[in-house]
Amino acid sequence: MPHDAAAQHGTERRLPCGTRYHWPRRPAPTPGAGEPGHEQRSGQQQAVDRETNQTPLPIIRKEPPRRSARCGETPPPGLLAGIEQFNAGAYWECHETLEELWRVEPDPVRYLYQGILQVGVGFYHLRRGNYRGAVNKLTSGLAYLAPSEPACLGVDVARLRSESGSVLAAVVALGPARLAEYDASDLPRVWLVGEPVAAHRQPEREGLAR
Repeated sequence: MPHDAAAQHGTERRLPCGTRYHWPRRPAPTPGAGEPGHEQRSGQQQAVDRETNQTPLPIIRKEPPRRSARCGETPPPGLLAGIEQFNAGAYWECHETLEELWRVEPDPVRYLYQGILQVGVGFYHLRRGNYRGAVNKLTSGLAYLAPSEPACLGVDVARLRSESGSVLAAVVALGPARLAEYDASDLPRVWLVGEPVAAHRQPEREGLAR
């Protein structure tokens, strides 16, 4: 296909080195109503408009984690969804959910989201036998959570840091060579302030009894 045609239609061109290059898509004339391709191109143009008109992410200055003045508020639905995934052991799904929150959140409450996210990723690496990934993410996650102690948005941050810190200490004590000895089947969960322990421990006891 000629260069101009490839540029217009956004097709791939294989370079001598074997890599692929996507030519920039140039706007094509839109056929008028009744002309061939009008409906198809209209749909394509709408998709391009949606892609190019997305709301840009806020510019957030990098700074050390700090406590939010909003910590006394109730937890938003997105946070509760991420916590539910975390507690179900769906750590990667939790990562995706909470990342959507913190990337658009200019308030320091974003550090709470990042902390929970990174602790979850640390547990994900731990269960996969990745010593370095587990230690790095647990360490950074605990640091993100520190300013939000003892609680923030209804999350018992102090308990999460204490229990996750114990996991980190045990993993570091074992070292990479003995990581497989760590029982990662029962990792800490995220608790809400005032949440009854028995409500979540009872099913585990029933399972053991069977």
